[in-house]
Amino acid sequence: MPTLPRAALSLPVFLVLFCGPAAAEPDSSQRILPTFDVMPIGKGDADLRARALNDQGVVVGNIGTVWTAPWRWKPGAEEVTVLPFLPKWKKAGGDPGGNPVAKVRDINDRGTAVGSGGGDYSPEQDPVSWDAEGQIRDLGELPGAAREGGAAEKITPEGAIYGWTWGADGRKTRFRWTEEVGMEPHPDALPNDAPSPTERWVRQALSKHALGTLVDPADVPEFPVEEKFQPGREYFDDLRIQDINGAGQIIGWKKGLLGRHRSYLLTPRGGPAEGSDAKSGPAR
Repeated sequence: MPTLPRAALSLPVFLVLFCGPAAAEPDSSQRILPTFDVMPIGKGDADLRARALNDQGVVVGNIGTVWTAPWRWKPGAEEVTVLPFLPKWKKAGGDPGGNPVAKVRDINDRGTAVGSGGGDYSPEQDPVSWDAEGQIRDLGELPGAAREGGAAEKITPEGAIYGWTWGADGRKTRFRWTEEVGMEPHPDALPNDAPSPTERWVRQALSKHALGTLVDPADVPEFPVEEKFQPGREYFDDLRIQDINGAGQIIGWKKGLLGRHRSYLLTPRGGPAEGSDAKSGPAR
């Protein structure tokens, strides 16, 4: 899935970056617009920020903001599964207690996730991956590296991993990691996936319509802890979208009134229909 900059993008910027030129795809006003079913991720009191998802709808993200731990969620699961830390992060600075942190940034269709972590609240000490079973792997460092550090930011369907680390000259440099070669310098930009027709359909619709207008009214969440705020569908208009997969599914998060982040998976019904008469989502 495409990897975003560290800071979450606003919806207009996110769509401009990934939709491409308007002439490349029929205008969404000439197509049936998607209606989204909404699935909350994890329990309501969890502080979860979704980051990426694959085409099977498996989502990865991070718990918390200062102390962060990576998690994985599969459709149908009631709770997220917390992914492990490297043992050495728990002993950073000689402290056997340590303060391990980690961040996950991408996942491919094999279920392999990538990110980084470290000890003493430093989440970019080691680029790492987690396989489909949740086993963590240290991706190492470049030969002759002046210092350890870095982060894995992107993984391809074939399993090639891209990110940044420190070079022998003490400067930040981009790397590519494969099972056959290990880590090697790779100065080119991160590869981008070509969007599927369904993904383009969703992005085109979002470029012209507020997300809340496309959500099934029956799927607006209820917040029993926040009785004074029961939102309508406009609740999703400023969802911090993090990723859209080839099936057109959206993952994103919002910060609740009590300060905790809530994450959602939105799944479109049907798919693009060329030449169809314009139809809106469900009426407000």
